[in-house]
Amino acid sequence: MDPDQVIADHERKVPLPSHTWQEAGWFLTFQAIPRSPSKRGNPSSRTIDSYPSVRVVEDGSERVLDAVTYKGGKYGDLELPFIVAVGHAADFPEDEDTESALFGSTVEYACGSGSIFSRKPDGYWTATYDHAHSRVSGVLVVNNPAPWTWTINTPVLWQSPDPASLPAPIFPTWATARLAGTQVERRPAIRSVHTALGLPERWPTGDAFPSGVTEMTAAAPSVLTAAAR
Repeated sequence: MDPDQVIADHERKVPLPSHTWQEAGWFLTFQAIPRSPSKRGNPSSRTIDSYPSVRVVEDGSERVLDAVTYKGGKYGDLELPFIVAVGHAADFPEDEDTESALFGSTVEYACGSGSIFSRKPDGYWTATYDHAHSRVSGVLVVNNPAPWTWTINTPVLWQSPDPASLPAPIFPTWATARLAGTQVERRPAIRSVHTALGLPERWPTGDAFPSGVTEMTAAAPSVLTAAAR
C-alpha cells in the first residue's frame, strides 16, 4: 500500500485499510496505520502497535479497604465469628496492599542513630473508634481467583487485632496473618489448598491447548461442582 495515498484517503474520511483473519472460531482484525514521513525507514520505530495503550495504576490498598468496608457493614451484630472474603483481582497483587488496608500504612521515624516504625490510624481495624469494626473477625483474601489458580493461590486469613472481635476458625488450607505490635506475623497453611477442593495438585490436567472447543466446555461443569463443594 502507498502510505501517502492512505493518508490522503483517511483525510477524506475513508476508513483505514483492514483485514479480518478467521479460523477455528477466532476472529482477529488487523488495521494498517500509515507511518508519518519522519518515521519511515527508522529501524528503531515499532512496526506493530496495540490500541489503546493507556494503563491506569490503581491503589491496591484502597480497593481492598473499600471492599472490606462495604461487605463488613452489610450485617449487624451476628454474635458469631464473621469472615469477609475478598478476591483481590490485580495485575500485581501485593500483601503490603492488604496489610496497609487492614492494619494501617507504616511510617518510619528517626530516633537517635536509628529509626522506629509505627502505623498510621488509616486501616480498617486501626482507624475505628469504639470497636466499630470488631464484628469482622477476619478477612480472607485470595489473589486473582480463577479456575486455573484454585490449586496455586493459598487463601490468607488476616485476623482482627481488635480484642472485641470473636476469634474465627482457621481452616488448615488457609495461611494466616496477624498484627503483633507494629509487625505482621505470618503462618503458612498446614495443608495444600487443592485438598480442600478435591482436585489434583497439578490441576487442570490434560493438554494446555486442546484441539477442540468441546473438550474445554465439557470440563466446565466439573470445575463448578468442585468449587461448590
